[in-house]
Amino acid sequence: AQLAAERLIAAGWGTDAAQGRFPVDIAVDGTSHPSLMRDILDVFTREKVRVAAATSQARDLEARMLFTLEVN
Repeated sequence: AQLAAERLIAAGWGTDAAQGRFPVDIAVDGTSHPSLMRDILDVFTREKVRVAAATSQARDLEARMLFTLEVN
């Protein structure tokens, strides 16, 4: 998938990155709607990113989802 440059975050994994997977915690804030979690998980699935943990909380129209992803 092609993303706009302003939506990308540079990351460095050190010299041992080739040896395995690394856990990464991210937070996603957005406007709550019934399929928001599914939409985000679809992106992870399409990009072949393993989700190790997920939690979500919604109040009124605001939603926050916390994910622990495993990247390599």
